[in-house]
Amino acid sequence: MLIGGKEDQSVARAIASAIGGRVFDATGQYDILGSASLIKQSGRVISHDSGAMHIAAAFNKNVVSIWGNTVPSFGMGPYIPQYPERAHIAEVQGLPCRPCSKIGHDHCPKGHFHCMEKQDLRWIAERANA
Repeated sequence: MLIGGKEDQSVARAIASAIGGRVFDATGQYDILGSASLIKQSGRVISHDSGAMHIAAAFNKNVVSIWGNTVPSFGMGPYIPQYPERAHIAEVQGLPCRPCSKIGHDHCPKGHFHCMEKQDLRWIAERANA
């Protein structure tokens, strides 16, 4: 299931297409409470550094948070003190340009976006399916 606002619909369509359409696209259909309900009903969550990540952690979900131009070391990672093994952080280590923002950018100021393009997708999938 994909959640997000109307502004996320084109990305959601691209994701659905890339995985063969085996996904329910709920982007633009629910407000924050509806999205929180969907997260509560989920078995696991993959999210970027966002409110959805924090909602998943609040519901003690297995959450993989993907970090790009922000860094969890600023203290904003998924916090699940009862089940710390459920909180997974995916980030590209060793990039001298990270962090380039404390709240994120729509595009890479360096023009390469390695913080997202070099994510270990296999590791993310393994953590999400654990």
